[in-house]
Amino acid sequence: MRIHSALVLAAAATGCALSPVMPPISRSYVQPGGAPATAAPASELATSPIVREYDPGENVTRVSVTTHRGQYFLWAQKPRLTFFFVHAGQAPTTRPEVMYLVFRTQTPQAVLDNHLQLTCDGAARMADGLPTSRVVPGILASSHYLTFEIPLATYLALGRCGTAEVQVGGVRAPFGADQVALLGLLARELPTVTP
Repeated sequence: MRIHSALVLAAAATGCALSPVMPPISRSYVQPGGAPATAAPASELATSPIVREYDPGENVTRVSVTTHRGQYFLWAQKPRLTFFFVHAGQAPTTRPEVMYLVFRTQTPQAVLDNHLQLTCDGAARMADGLPTSRVVPGILASSHYLTFEIPLATYLALGRCGTAEVQVGGVRAPFGADQVALLGLLARELPTVTP
């Protein structure tokens, strides 16, 4: 009974807040330059999996989709994957040059390294660059968030794959057809380049 009371008190002291899934919205994610673009299309579905977040202080908007919800219970350890892009203002004026991937794991699952491997129709390729990393400690488990930059062309190609997989440090996240379709749904939110 004392252990249970101690856990309740610890949870109350921390406010029972869930750790954030996404990094804070920041102008640092907005790529300078880029091709001129027309306005992004509005999501057609009322229950769209696309999430739009506007920060009036920074005057930036983040548009994201979560392809893998993650599962962390006993022996089921599956990572959470969220892809996003950020643009200045409430409507984009340029097409971004990169997309971002937030790859989340939770203890006891751990990545062996911080290298991103993308597999499309059986062809694997290592992504360039290193991610930003943050660990959010919890009462019983810690979450590890790795944020990768993916060139826009690579992201668009991944969204056209018949089969796809993302792997970070030995932790694999295979894509079903519905998850590949979500990549395409986010791609449709990108502004169209004007001639």
